[in-house]
Amino acid sequence: MLPNALSPSHFLQLPLELRLEIYKFVLPAKKLFIISGTRDFHEVDLALLFTCKPIYKEAYPVLFSANNFYIGMSLHLYFYDPRPLHDNVGEVTFMWYYPPDEVRSKWNSTSVRDLFRCSKVHTVHIELAIFSEDEVYNGFRRRYQDEGARDAFLEHSVLEVLLAIPGVRELTICFCGGEQTQEFAALEGYMTEQLALLKSKASYVVPSKKEILSIIKEAFDDEDSDTGSDRIPA
Repeated sequence: MLPNALSPSHFLQLPLELRLEIYKFVLPAKKLFIISGTRDFHEVDLALLFTCKPIYKEAYPVLFSANNFYIGMSLHLYFYDPRPLHDNVGEVTFMWYYPPDEVRSKWNSTSVRDLFRCSKVHTVHIELAIFSEDEVYNGFRRRYQDEGARDAFLEHSVLEVLLAIPGVRELTICFCGGEQTQEFAALEGYMTEQLALLKSKASYVVPSKKEILSIIKEAFDDEDSDTGSDRIPA
């Protein structure tokens, strides 16, 4: 005899705390999600979310809070309601484009706007993308050896904006190829310290960009004099 379709779910009879732990075990995936449709969730079994409305309402916030999502310039925003993402996501990645011409400035602005809408975000990953018409520079583009790339990012990015988002506790910065430098390591250290300070003081004043750049330059100069190198292993 088939069970009654209207019979209560045994899963929903479990305590809510236990159900939430099950969602946290099933839904996380070790990848960066760029949403352009349901295909982007193929590494996560979403069948649980579509079991019934009560389970969906309980589980979908876990999907967003337990994974790393790309925000910013993305065509998916035209086809996808971003509110569940903005309301629940805890870890985000966005790309910062340089030079900031008319189009790329809009991409950067979209990233910052999306970041402010993520009310529960605690971890931010910034990937720096460089565009150049110079043949010599393009020859090294994949390796990102150009000193001007770092300076351009520090000068044209909105670092002080990140310090104005109290929920952020962790920040990473690298070139989009994953390459790290001493300058970015110093920047991450400074920003992490300031983020902790922001959380501890209600009267914290966000430093100006000039102050930020000055401290980063000083931190890099100190490290450079100690190591004699401007790169750290990837």
